Amino acid sequence: MSVGARKPLAGVVGDPNGIGPEIAVKAAQALHASSGRRSVLVGDAFLVDAVCRQLDIAGDRAFVVTLGTHS
Repeated sequence: MSVGARKPLAGVVGDPNGIGPEIAVKAAQALHASSGRRSVLVGDAFLVDAVCRQLDIAGDRAFVVTLGTHS
């Protein structure tokens, strides 16, 4: 990693039945838009994909990496 490179910021998506996933995705997208920095969202990747589709950003997932799977 170069001296100027920044590590991704990690966060959790929160309660899948609440507003946490939407807030987490929007925050990750805003962080990427303002600084180019990527985020790692810990939680169900299927849920994050669904939120991205709902927010119409499904094709622009370069700002986030998900950890976790659905069963």
